[in-house]
Amino acid sequence: MNEPDDFVYIDDFGLLGSNFYWHKYAAHGLTKEDILSAGLESDRVQALFINFYREKDDSEAKKYQELQDYLANLMMKYGFRIGTRREYFHFDYRPDTEPNYI
Repeated sequence: MNEPDDFVYIDDFGLLGSNFYWHKYAAHGLTKEDILSAGLESDRVQALFINFYREKDDSEAKKYQELQDYLANLMMKYGFRIGTRREYFHFDYRPDTEPNYI
């Protein structure tokens, strides 16, 4: 995965959002060049949805799914839960709720 082609824009799925760093990069010590070189092109939000790789057959996708499962289960073990929009890497700390990674 050398290019960010595994990501989708969440507004293509009817979800609203704005990229935090596109609007606040200077407040966090970043330059516009920093965010452009990181792959941000606008304030459209890119996300990798849960189980994105699960139905793919190639070995690289299977490895990514295995890593996603491992990390998500580890996060669940320590009280984090997947955010309500089911985007990978958006966890909420809610140890008093049931794990929600399936």
